[in-house]
Amino acid sequence: MTHRSVSGSVSLGLALALGCLGGCHGDQPGAPIDGKQSTTTAAQDAEHAISQAGHALAFTMDSDGTLSKTADATGSSTSSVVSPDMMPVSPMPPSILKAMVGPALTAQVTGMTMPSMMTAEEKFDQIASEIRRLMEDRLFVDSNLESNDNGAATYLLKPDPTCRPLPADDAAPGTLPDIDEKCQTDLTKVAVRVTVTKDGDGARLRVVVGPQRLELSVFIIHSDLLAVEVNLPQTKAAVDYANTTLGKNDSPTESYDELAGKLRSSIQILGADKVAFGVSILEPVAVAQTGGARFTTAATDPLYRITGDGAARTADLQVNLGPTESDGTWDPKGTGVANRDLRVIIGGLYGTYALDEAARTVTLTDVGIGETKFVVRGSTIFDLNLNDSSMRRFSGLVRVAADDSAHIEIVPKFDLKLGFDYNSIASDFSSPPSAKIAKDTYGMSLIGGGGTLAVDTVRSTSTFGGGLKVVAGLLTISAASAPGETVTVPAGKCLTSVTGGAPVGTNAVLGALQSVDCP
Repeated sequence: MTHRSVSGSVSLGLALALGCLGGCHGDQPGAPIDGKQSTTTAAQDAEHAISQAGHALAFTMDSDGTLSKTADATGSSTSSVVSPDMMPVSPMPPSILKAMVGPALTAQVTGMTMPSMMTAEEKFDQIASEIRRLMEDRLFVDSNLESNDNGAATYLLKPDPTCRPLPADDAAPGTLPDIDEKCQTDLTKVAVRVTVTKDGDGARLRVVVGPQRLELSVFIIHSDLLAVEVNLPQTKAAVDYANTTLGKNDSPTESYDELAGKLRSSIQILGADKVAFGVSILEPVAVAQTGGARFTTAATDPLYRITGDGAARTADLQVNLGPTESDGTWDPKGTGVANRDLRVIIGGLYGTYALDEAARTVTLTDVGIGETKFVVRGSTIFDLNLNDSSMRRFSGLVRVAADDSAHIEIVPKFDLKLGFDYNSIASDFSSPPSAKIAKDTYGMSLIGGGGTLAVDTVRSTSTFGGGLKVVAGLLTISAASAPGETVTVPAGKCLTSVTGGAPVGTNAVLGALQSVDCP
């Protein structure tokens, strides 16, 4: 039988263990629950879930793996889809975390780095074990139990034992570290409570702070699920209270004119060494920092979801970002002015990526981006359109070869247009905009008469600067301002750069590219 509970990122599980959790509905309203059994099960489940997440997804983080090699071969820079640092925002002031669990575990949840010789799987396993110990020995202990009625067990975290760091793995049996004085002072000033209630076949855990019991977040633990939900304005109110009460600012939050939205992160155990980690935007997000940028994005479930199978060494990533806008500062002269004159509009990001580590392939299905614009005071200065006549998406495959080059297949086509019009806001600059972006529309397309299109990346040698070999289809790079300089690369030829750059008098982009015989 699948072990109870779920966790997907180590930091998600750590946040759970530290008490950023949520309350809910009991199966028998008004009746006490078995808090000890519920929290012990939750601790064991958290350990198992985080460990399973590591076994299922650690291979995707391998620097010699297909994901990394694909990024290197195609010249892109990407970050890991899943890592032990998925939640870089600390749920509690770092000073309290460090006192409770020590610097190594604190680093995982605050985004700090710690040197380590361990593999990714070993890191997940170590943190999973420490989280279970933290929950069992520091948080959900009898001395912290404040009440058990109305279907909820409430734990008030007291300096002893909460502020005693976990003993080191090599510590002698019975070792009891001293209470951290700073943690004791902070936890005395800020009351932190964790409420445990039944939810389905598992439990909900909720952390609140202060006399008003301001909610930080809600965690749900079922037999096959561990999820955390964060209501942005509620969480900010709780953190602001803690910072104000403690008289310090080691977990600073900004002032906002607008703050709305609800987020959910979840891990689902699908089997042995097989999990799914997802992030969803349950309610539209709107964040407007006072005197700063404004950001909005639509609700979407999931925003992304990665399903990993550690035994088969396969992973599927689903991406589904809805319409998103950001209004930020436009200050090309560097005067320091604060405004929201630059609007970035993204029509969406979507698609499915299937990784097969054994085959060294990434299969793309309906991958694309909605129309994306940069607008300054109503003037569009950048306009991106991908496959605008083909539902703005494409499918295909990337296969990494033994020499780490990549074979790329695309259907039905790849047709990218990039429009620039910096002339419309030229007076904002100290000097005229570059000719490359002054006013032009560039195109890059790979098309054919139907069927699969393909290119290979070609590594550089002593006589060849590296580039792309067209295997099937016709590759075209164009500029509206220089139709006579269009670069075309038929099947069997290679696209590479011109030594020394574009000759004088030619288009700065097209003149720097050429179609040549492949090495």
